[in-house]
Amino acid sequence: LTQGMDNDLDAYVCDGNCTVASNWSVTNNLGTVETTTSAIKSDLAFETSTGDALVVYSVDSISASQDLAYKILSATSTTWGSEQYIDDNTSASNTVQQWPSLARNPSSTSEEIILVAFDDTGNDMNAWVWSGSSWGNQQELTNAATATNNEKALAVAYEKGGAGKGVVLAATGTSGSVINATWNGSWSTGSFDTNGGAANDIQWITLQAEPNSAEM
Repeated sequence: LTQGMDNDLDAYVCDGNCTVASNWSVTNNLGTVETTTSAIKSDLAFETSTGDALVVYSVDSISASQDLAYKILSATSTTWGSEQYIDDNTSASNTVQQWPSLARNPSSTSEEIILVAFDDTGNDMNAWVWSGSSWGNQQELTNAATATNNEKALAVAYEKGGAGKGVVLAATGTSGSVINATWNGSWSTGSFDTNGGAANDIQWITLQAEPNSAEM
C-alpha cells in the first residue's frame, strides 16, 4: 500500500512468487486521503481466518459520518470492494483522523481486527473492533490527547499466547500518562505513568507481542 504526492492510495498485490515482477498487480487510486496533516493516513491488515484484506484510511471527506474509510479485498477476488465509512460517534461533526493502526487477532478461527486512530480535530484517541462484517464497539481511550504533539502516540497489538487479548496503548493530555485498554469481547481500561511524574510528553509508541506468551 502506497500513498503518493497526489494523496491517492495505490494497492499492490502479489500472487505467487513475489520476486517476479509479473506476479504483482496494482489498483491505482484506491482511495484519497485528507490533506490537512502530514501524518501517516492509512494501514492494512488481513483477517486471519479468511485471508481477506482490509485497508483503512483517513478519507478526504467533509461528511460528519465519514471520518475514516475502508475497503475490503476478498481472498478469492482480485478486485477491491466499494468504499465504506466509519463514523467517530464521539463527534457530531467531521473529524480529521491521523495514524490509523490495525492489528489482527492471531487465532486461526478469527476475523477480528482492532483499529486505533487519533482524532486531530478533537484530540481524541479511539478504538474500534472489526467483527468480520462491520466496525463496532468503539472505545474512546482519551478525549484530551493534547500532550502528544500530534505524533503517533498510540499502538495496538494482540497477545500471541494466553487469552489472546487485544491491547491498545494511547497517550493522554497528562505528561507521561498512557491509557492501556484490552479487548477480550468487551473493553477494560487502565493507565500507567511512564516516567514517574516527570514533565515529559509521550509522542511515539511502539508495541510488540512476544511470540510465545502473553507478554508484550
